[in-house]
Amino acid sequence: MPDRRSSPRVVIEVEVSMTSESNFFAGLSGDVSSGGIFVQTYEARSIGTKLDLIFALPDGPVHARGVVRWTQEKREGVEPGLGIAFETIEAADRARIEAFCKARPPLYYDVDEQSGEIRISRS
Repeated sequence: MPDRRSSPRVVIEVEVSMTSESNFFAGLSGDVSSGGIFVQTYEARSIGTKLDLIFALPDGPVHARGVVRWTQEKREGVEPGLGIAFETIEAADRARIEAFCKARPPLYYDVDEQSGEIRISRS
């Protein structure tokens, strides 16, 4: 399964507040890039769900509107969560995310085609 992201992603573990049309819930970020964020949460949402997001970078909060692009169920060694693509984000916030990502080594995911096991490594 090739990584189709257009920008590198890095680990960041911060609380993410998410609001949909009728719900407020939170999760813990797993990784972030200028294009989106993975949020570890047991609160399932359907692909296509729009969410308002707030999470903190070291230099302050980021506000964005995103859409759930993929979901991940809990299994051995893998936390459940949501892959969220940013749809609306201020240019300054996107630039802050890009600067944050450039300052940290990116993650690379390898998937063993036979076992389906995910291995995470840094550059």
